[in-house]
Amino acid sequence: MFDFLKKKSKDPVELCFTTDIHCHIVPGVDDGSPDAATSADLIERMQSWGIKRIIASPHVTQTTFENDASTIDPAMEKLHAELQRRGNDIEVSHSAEYRIDELFSRRLEAGDIWYLPNNHLLIENAFLQEPWNLDQLIFDLQVKGIRPILAHPERYVLLAPPRPLQIAPCKRTAVPDQSSQPRRRIRKDREKDSRAPDSQRARRLHRHRPA
Repeated sequence: MFDFLKKKSKDPVELCFTTDIHCHIVPGVDDGSPDAATSADLIERMQSWGIKRIIASPHVTQTTFENDASTIDPAMEKLHAELQRRGNDIEVSHSAEYRIDELFSRRLEAGDIWYLPNNHLLIENAFLQEPWNLDQLIFDLQVKGIRPILAHPERYVLLAPPRPLQIAPCKRTAVPDQSSQPRRRIRKDREKDSRAPDSQRARRLHRHRPA
């Protein structure tokens, strides 16, 4: 009856999936993990949630994180070395999270792209500005057999459907029309008069007849 008074277990709850395809654990290449030791700690935490396979997704963004094989490969070697030192044999590989920009367009044209399994591709966009050619870009990717996945879609306010305006209904109070009161009184008198016998109606008419 009083289950809510019992102390909750501190054991981590396992996730409903076992493969993570979007995380920033490649050490020192973007705004994610700064070094291999931190990455290994994060991976161990992910394993406690039931994760058994990781496909990391380092940022590839023009000017900010222009990652390629020359930056990703050495970082992955450091990470694998740290995991091996700890005796952790979890499968860790990488794809990338591509910002929709000119760098992405050039890499796509050159075929220099890291894909997820089955030709899936993780893409993202600036949160506050929608690209002018987003629909065409996604169409072109699909024509090429690429399956785009938009990362963290909940952040794109501009892509959300418009919400209907919620207006609280006004509370109305009925105000009686005073001008209608005499009319209702006259109407009632006439109804009474129509139901009265002929002799009573005659007396009323005689009483109200001007002298």
